[in-house]
Amino acid sequence: TQNKGSSLPVYARDIDVAILKEQMPWLFPKPVSDAAQKQFLIRSVPMLKFCSVHHYELFNVVPSGLQVLPLPVIHGSNGYTCCAFKFGPNLGYVSDVASMPEDVQKHLEKVSVLILDASCPELRPYPPRAHLSLPLSLQLAEKLQPGRIIIVGMNHEGGYDEVEGKLRIWSQRTGIPSACGYDGMQLELDLPVELPST
Repeated sequence: TQNKGSSLPVYARDIDVAILKEQMPWLFPKPVSDAAQKQFLIRSVPMLKFCSVHHYELFNVVPSGLQVLPLPVIHGSNGYTCCAFKFGPNLGYVSDVASMPEDVQKHLEKVSVLILDASCPELRPYPPRAHLSLPLSLQLAEKLQPGRIIIVGMNHEGGYDEVEGKLRIWSQRTGIPSACGYDGMQLELDLPVELPST
């Protein structure tokens, strides 16, 4: 939770922050000295604190102390590299992914929970892909052998019940529990934290 009036930390690579500045300049208000303008900005502009992160470099989510490892994944056929995240040793979060390098896969093998992108329920016969399809996500999950998978990022092409049905069949075959993610979903995980020393 955030205290009212405090900045929300946003963890991102410098290149992603530069793109945000270009595409969403209102997130980066210019400093003002006038008290009335300051008050207006506090009420109308998100108070964000951008924290620089880098692929393969652990960072702590303050104040919780949770260690997070950003990992490079490919989003789309243009080769754009974005971040997947490993939270502690037990949770992998991989959205907006079309392909995952082998070395990244090693970091995500056998996590307790793998949250994985699957935008469409079927393989598409045409490129380019910006996201994994459900068959490709399940193929990747079977290779990584997580304790459980949660599928996110689904588009309108497949209904929730249809995808859940496919996941049930896949889980019966592989022995890996699976589910579709949904708004408000909560997970209970044992994530070790390193609290900052005082």
